[in-house]
Amino acid sequence: MTMELQDLAIAHFHDHLGASAEAAETLPTDIAMGAELLFASLVNDGKILVCGEGHHAANAAHLCNALYSCHDKDRPSLPAIHIGANGPLMSTLIHQHPNQDLYAKQISTLGQAGDMLVLLAGPQDSSAALQAIQAAHVQNMQVIAIACQSMQQLDAIMAPDDLVIKVPGERFATLLQQQLMVVMMLSDLIDYQLFGSND
Repeated sequence: MTMELQDLAIAHFHDHLGASAEAAETLPTDIAMGAELLFASLVNDGKILVCGEGHHAANAAHLCNALYSCHDKDRPSLPAIHIGANGPLMSTLIHQHPNQDLYAKQISTLGQAGDMLVLLAGPQDSSAALQAIQAAHVQNMQVIAIACQSMQQLDAIMAPDDLVIKVPGERFATLLQQQLMVVMMLSDLIDYQLFGSND
């Protein structure tokens, strides 16, 4: 059994390395563009709203944490709101409005023109994700979706000035890892534009 488990672990590493190699070839332009969009919003007094369902909510939290507190240098916190992180609020909204999408409701309340929505999405087209994008558009917000490569409905509703960063990965764990890598790169590139090199 031990050798079988080791082989499975090795397969995970190989998938991660393969996806990272593919991402290094295909994603740098999109990541740089995403960092520029977020930087432009921040320097024009905008804020960043972030959401992700299920496992992707953890990566959404990582982005907000990185914007609030950079690990490499002492610098001011950047305005970011993790939509869906407030458990009591989510519970209240579910109780009061069981048929409404909760991300869209919060985006409609908190978002305004000049803000950005960063959406972390999984392999399936989610109605919550799609409604979040639509709510952002109503508020005249741009959207950056960090998603997998197969989300066709998401592509269909993105505006021309929105951005989809499609991360590779055959396994769900690899998708999450690549998504987290993109999140941390965006944070680092925003810091670079705002505060200069970390070297």
